[in-house]
Amino acid sequence: MYVKEIGGNLATKGETILKGNLEQLVEYVLDVEKRPEYDKMYNSGCVLKDYGGIGIVYQKFNGIFPVKSRDFVILLCKERIEKGFLMHCKSIEYDYPADGKSVRAIAVSAGFELKEVEPGMIKVTYITESDPCGDLPGIVKRQVGKMQSGVIIKFREVVMKRFK
Repeated sequence: MYVKEIGGNLATKGETILKGNLEQLVEYVLDVEKRPEYDKMYNSGCVLKDYGGIGIVYQKFNGIFPVKSRDFVILLCKERIEKGFLMHCKSIEYDYPADGKSVRAIAVSAGFELKEVEPGMIKVTYITESDPCGDLPGIVKRQVGKMQSGVIIKFREVVMKRFK
């Protein structure tokens, strides 16, 4: 796991290799209803527009006291790559209202790469870089970084149980 502050932005990266079906895992990652199973900061989300492989998605993440929750409107792209898929996103300007309780943050770059490294074995890489759009205390950034980089650990646990 990797956590780093880059010019005020928080960047994280986590990797794992697990047994699974590539297409099944891709569909699982893309399902906004399933994300709370492996991301404890994730509050809710919905697909605003679906263009088949490209979509506009709203996501809300819980804050850590005393910091408000953050929400994002992202352009999410699913792309076929050699031996796998890349699901990557970044924030976009889109007419979707914030809930009044959250701060609209910016996803600089985030996503999952799923690659078959041998038959039935999938390497999963999860990265994030975001601008929280507010001056956060260092301790909060460290907590968020630890939680975000830990997403890959929880993802592995959930997938191993769900897709036996």
